[in-house]
Amino acid sequence: MKHAIDAIPILSRDVIKREDANGVLLFQVYSDEMYFVSFSAFDAFVSKCDGSATLGNIVEAMGEIYQTTDGVNKVEDFIDELLSRKIIQFW
Repeated sequence: MKHAIDAIPILSRDVIKREDANGVLLFQVYSDEMYFVSFSAFDAFVSKCDGSATLGNIVEAMGEIYQTTDGVNKVEDFIDELLSRKIIQFW
Protein backbone atom coordinates (compact mmCIF):
# COMPACT_ATOMS: atom_id res chain seq x y z
CA MET A 1 0.00 0.00 0.00
CA LYS A 2 1.39 3.37 -0.94
CA HIS A 3 -0.19 5.13 2.05
CA ALA A 4 1.27 4.69 5.51
CA ILE A 5 -0.66 1.91 7.21
CA ASP A 6 -0.22 3.63 10.59
CA ALA A 7 -1.91 6.83 9.35
CA ILE A 8 -5.21 7.60 11.02
CA PRO A 9 -7.91 8.67 8.54
CA ILE A 10 -10.55 11.10 9.74
CA LEU A 11 -13.58 12.51 8.00
CA SER A 12 -13.17 16.21 7.30
CA ARG A 13 -15.23 18.45 9.54
CA ASP A 14 -16.42 20.23 6.36
CA VAL A 15 -18.26 17.12 5.10
CA ILE A 16 -21.98 16.59 5.48
CA LYS A 17 -23.36 13.14 4.72
CA ARG A 18 -26.81 12.42 3.39
CA GLU A 19 -28.18 8.97 2.74
CA ASP A 20 -29.79 8.44 -0.63
CA ALA A 21 -31.74 5.43 -1.91
CA ASN A 22 -28.63 4.13 -3.68
CA GLY A 23 -25.84 5.13 -1.31
CA VAL A 24 -24.43 8.08 0.61
CA LEU A 25 -23.87 11.59 -0.72
CA LEU A 26 -20.90 13.33 0.85
CA PHE A 27 -21.08 17.11 0.51
CA GLN A 28 -17.76 18.89 0.93
CA VAL A 29 -18.80 22.35 2.15
CA TYR A 30 -15.33 23.85 1.58
CA SER A 31 -15.22 23.04 -2.13
CA ASP A 32 -19.02 22.95 -2.67
CA GLU A 33 -18.78 19.48 -4.27
CA MET A 34 -20.86 16.33 -3.91
CA TYR A 35 -19.32 12.88 -3.92
CA PHE A 36 -21.36 9.67 -4.05
CA VAL A 37 -20.29 6.42 -2.39
CA SER A 38 -22.15 3.13 -2.20
CA PHE A 39 -23.51 1.92 1.11
CA SER A 40 -20.92 -0.86 1.14
CA ALA A 41 -18.01 1.56 0.54
CA PHE A 42 -19.36 3.91 3.20
CA ASP A 43 -19.82 1.12 5.75
CA ALA A 44 -16.50 -0.58 4.96
CA PHE A 45 -14.32 2.52 4.87
CA VAL A 46 -15.75 6.04 5.27
CA SER A 47 -17.75 5.34 8.43
CA LYS A 48 -14.57 4.09 10.10
CA CYS A 49 -12.69 7.34 9.47
CA ASP A 50 -13.41 8.63 12.96
CA GLY A 51 -9.90 8.72 14.41
CA SER A 52 -10.22 5.43 16.26
CA ALA A 53 -8.44 3.13 13.79
CA THR A 54 -5.38 3.19 11.58
CA LEU A 55 -5.58 2.88 7.82
CA GLY A 56 -4.09 -0.60 8.11
CA ASN A 57 -6.77 -1.68 10.60
CA ILE A 58 -9.58 -0.41 8.38
CA VAL A 59 -8.24 -2.00 5.19
CA GLU A 60 -7.60 -5.28 6.99
CA ALA A 61 -11.16 -5.30 8.29
CA MET A 62 -12.46 -4.75 4.77
CA GLY A 63 -11.81 -8.41 4.10
CA GLU A 64 -9.95 -10.75 1.84
CA ILE A 65 -11.47 -9.43 -1.37
CA TYR A 66 -9.27 -6.36 -1.04
CA GLN A 67 -6.11 -8.38 -0.41
CA THR A 68 -5.68 -9.13 -4.13
CA THR A 69 -3.48 -6.81 -6.15
CA ASP A 70 -6.49 -5.51 -8.05
CA GLY A 71 -8.44 -5.01 -4.83
CA VAL A 72 -5.59 -3.12 -3.17
CA ASN A 73 -5.27 -0.87 -6.23
CA LYS A 74 -9.00 -0.09 -6.14
CA VAL A 75 -8.83 0.72 -2.42
CA GLU A 76 -5.80 2.96 -2.97
CA ASP A 77 -7.59 4.75 -5.83
CA PHE A 78 -10.65 5.23 -3.60
CA ILE A 79 -8.50 6.62 -0.77
CA ASP A 80 -6.69 8.94 -3.22
CA GLU A 81 -10.05 10.22 -4.48
CA LEU A 82 -11.29 10.90 -0.94
CA LEU A 83 -8.04 12.69 -0.08
CA SER A 84 -8.02 14.80 -3.24
CA ARG A 85 -11.60 15.90 -2.63
CA LYS A 86 -10.71 16.70 1.01
CA ILE A 87 -13.36 14.31 2.30
CA ILE A 88 -10.84 12.58 4.54
CA GLN A 89 -7.45 13.57 5.87
CA PHE A 90 -4.67 11.69 7.61
CA TRP A 91 -3.29 12.31 11.07
